[in-house]
Amino acid sequence: AVALAALLLLSFAGVTSAADAFTFEQAQDHFNPENMETFAQRYWTDDTYSSDSTSPPILLYLSCFIAPALDFAPTAALGQWAASTGALLVELEVRYCGESLPADQFTAAGLSYQSIEQHLADVLEFREKFSYVLYPDYSASQWIVVGEYEEANTATWSREKNPNGFAGAVSVAAPLQAKMSFYEYQQVFAAYGDYYVPGCSAVIHNATAATEFVMDQSDATQQDQLKASFGCTDVPDNTQFYYVVAQIIEYGLSYFPEEVCQNMTAVSAEADASGNDDGVLVEGYGDVISKLLEASGLPDCAKWDLAFDTSTQAGNASADYRPSFYLLCTQFGQFETAGPNGPNVIVSTSLTPQWYLSICEELFGFAFIPDTAATNLEYGGREPWGSNYAFVSSVTNPFKDLFVNGTELEGSIFINLVTADSFFTFLSGLNVEGEVLEARQEVAAVIEQWLAVSSSPTPTATPSPSAFVSMTPDGSASEPGSFDDGDGIPWGWVFVAIFCASLAAMMLLAIVAIVTVYRTPR
Repeated sequence: AVALAALLLLSFAGVTSAADAFTFEQAQDHFNPENMETFAQRYWTDDTYSSDSTSPPILLYLSCFIAPALDFAPTAALGQWAASTGALLVELEVRYCGESLPADQFTAAGLSYQSIEQHLADVLEFREKFSYVLYPDYSASQWIVVGEYEEANTATWSREKNPNGFAGAVSVAAPLQAKMSFYEYQQVFAAYGDYYVPGCSAVIHNATAATEFVMDQSDATQQDQLKASFGCTDVPDNTQFYYVVAQIIEYGLSYFPEEVCQNMTAVSAEADASGNDDGVLVEGYGDVISKLLEASGLPDCAKWDLAFDTSTQAGNASADYRPSFYLLCTQFGQFETAGPNGPNVIVSTSLTPQWYLSICEELFGFAFIPDTAATNLEYGGREPWGSNYAFVSSVTNPFKDLFVNGTELEGSIFINLVTADSFFTFLSGLNVEGEVLEARQEVAAVIEQWLAVSSSPTPTATPSPSAFVSMTPDGSASEPGSFDDGDGIPWGWVFVAIFCASLAAMMLLAIVAIVTVYRTPR
């Protein structure tokens, strides 16, 4: 995930500038009436495709990696949908991204305004201000909200929680399900490698195990030498080193699967020829990782290490992932672990939920335990409720095990793209053809259906503040949750049931008492 964020920032760097943006004053904290602080939240508009009607529909795209010049292009998905519906395009930079910063420090206190509920309230507040304050000519417009990856969660739940404000939601590769151990993440890359070169994941598994074995048998100097052979001279902690290696090999399997697997197979054959020499296997694995580091454009291992994301200054490139990781520590979990060990596990078994939680504490100074069960109970996990969703996934979506895998909701569709392209291509890819283009056309058709049957909506609901693990402005925390992945007992409902049963019992006793009094001979 760290690698994914870093590579996306590299890809979109320089596409747009601050001069292109509008800003409006967004509440720092929607749920504390005593907090009157605001921050400037950026947005972009494009009326190239909008119809001449008084209130054309609005396609609201939620984004952390801002690139309106790319996102609004005629052959990108948003441009195509706007052209078919006559919509105004609006791109909103979500809080804690780019220059839309509620706080200038990414400490625990500065990130206390980072929660699912604050994001949902941002979207609703923006929709209200845009329609009724900034641009009243659009007060009768219908809104469709669009997002991918983390912002697809916000898009989905904006429709779920505020159906009167948003006529529909397009959700691309949303990691909706909160769970502590997200070991399925590495399984996607393992399967991807095996698709191109059968047995690839087993080779990487053996190389990973050999690396751990050699590391355990080495002294501190030898360990540093081993890490240097992988191109990593600035990751002193062993488990953090294993995390970095996992991120890099997953990057390689995503972008260069054939080359990586062919090289690893050759390394394995050389190790076998030398009598199953772990040293040969580890040396060859290190060479593959080193080459991937250079190919990525991020040759510094520390850039791949979430534990090295130690800068707390907002806007500092080394702090970019802190807000996202904070949400994992507090509400989502979704820690990319090894899971149960087996011959196809391609990452170190040292990557456990406990290790990730230790990094949460190291970075933010507090022992978090995200209440994943409460998050799923509030938002539905992989089964959101309501209507009018377009869920889009692909076989290359590493978050597919956290996403819906079909839908029977009214006015909704589910599309699973069988393509080797990145799932980000669906929205931002230009001049796409084949299945991706057909999927876009299918989404365009369902958007037109939503707009045809929906009345001019008025937002009426506001998300409630989080009852989960939350931080106060001074950095203290509320009650922590548990390791439950969403299948635990919903104690709130249990207490309600007990209360209702007790009330019914008392009423029955009262009735019996009254009947007894009246039937008693005088």
